[in-house]
Amino acid sequence: ILLKFPYAGFLHRLLAALIDGFVLLFVDTVFICALYVFEKSCLHYSFFTFFLILIVNWFYCAMLESSRYQATIGKQYLGLIVVDKERNRISFFRATVKYWVRLVVSYIFAPLHLLMCFGKEKCGIHNFISKTRVLNVDDQPQPISRNQDIPYLNKIHLNYDRF
Repeated sequence: ILLKFPYAGFLHRLLAALIDGFVLLFVDTVFICALYVFEKSCLHYSFFTFFLILIVNWFYCAMLESSRYQATIGKQYLGLIVVDKERNRISFFRATVKYWVRLVVSYIFAPLHLLMCFGKEKCGIHNFISKTRVLNVDDQPQPISRNQDIPYLNKIHLNYDRF
């Protein structure tokens, strides 16, 4: 018997984003304080500070989503993982594309995030462009019969030592 994990819905992903927002707020605050200690005039260049925080946030999301955990801290807490269309771990490049597209969509086309509420795979525009999906591995997996025509095999390797 093969197991298929359900796609993560909008509310789970929104809650994970809020948790990650608090984590990044803490990380960014520590980062800004460190900048202030080492170079007090650096904070006068708000564009420079904004750019560095953007890089730190990108590195946080891309490194964690392409790591063996396949999720940021918020997603890990809720039992979500990021996979490609074949349900394999995504590369750093794919996680980078996902981050930058999500950033543009969030600030320019925010209502497009509601596309996650509709559709079978519950993917947003950033998932569609980066060819990624978010699965809820803490939910009950659904059995798939061997005779059922599926475009992929379930290749998820769960890490139960996530925390």
